[in-house]
Amino acid sequence: MVINVAPLLKQPLGTRVDYELQESPIDPRGDNAGLLDADIVDIDALVHATHTNPGAYFEGSADAHVAGQCARCLVPIDTPVHADFAEQYYATVPVEHGVGLVEPPLDAKTIGSDFKVDLVPLLREELILVTPVAALVAKQVTDFRREFAAVDLRAANHVNLTAYDVVTIASLVEREAEAPSERRLVASVIYNRLHAHIPLGIDATTRFEFNDWTRALTQSQLRSRSPYNTRIHRGLPPGPIGNPGLASIQAAAHPAHVDYLYYARKKDKRHHFFTASYSAFEQFLAANGYG
Repeated sequence: MVINVAPLLKQPLGTRVDYELQESPIDPRGDNAGLLDADIVDIDALVHATHTNPGAYFEGSADAHVAGQCARCLVPIDTPVHADFAEQYYATVPVEHGVGLVEPPLDAKTIGSDFKVDLVPLLREELILVTPVAALVAKQVTDFRREFAAVDLRAANHVNLTAYDVVTIASLVEREAEAPSERRLVASVIYNRLHAHIPLGIDATTRFEFNDWTRALTQSQLRSRSPYNTRIHRGLPPGPIGNPGLASIQAAAHPAHVDYLYYARKKDKRHHFFTASYSAFEQFLAANGYG
């Protein structure tokens, strides 16, 4: 929502102008696209702008809808939110009917020489603050329980895996498999390694332990005695390393019927090479620049 306050600032001090913003759905190419960063899909706001000595004072209220597909949630987030807001914007250039410029605080929002004020950052901040995180989490837990109750666990139970084990495996699949077609293959490698009593060797578990998802793991981290280090400990980590989606849960409950024990990421950074042969695995690593 971009407002040109030049006409307002030409009026006497205390003059008030009302603005209304209604957009549903929010255009990703429009002035309000920044609201989409907070998963706000529609908005209905009333803004009162008053000419003050420093510039313009904005106050009002906004009703919006927060909705979005969480990548690791079973169902989309969907909730209405309401926010009341107020903020002083300081003019940095002389305006008519002013009593002189006021030195704005260091963190103040300002009005520049084009006299245009973009209220999207303010609205986004205020709406994020009132988004009921606890309610969203509670809803996700309820939805998780409902969706998980419909998952057939007989294959997992047949090899002595519990429902908690399936969720743990699903969290590994969620991290490891970017291509949907590979989820059941990754799950199969995990099942096969568990059956063969081979350490899983999934570094995502160590990354979870150190909360480090971007930098290369150090040798000391890879040698960590943490139970989440699946390079040195056999079996599953103590618990899930993330919140898996339903597709990963289904894959963990119904792995592919293959004998793969190894996989490595291909050069496209999305797909993997799978094999049951350690020598073939080593050859792939050598041919693709793995250290």
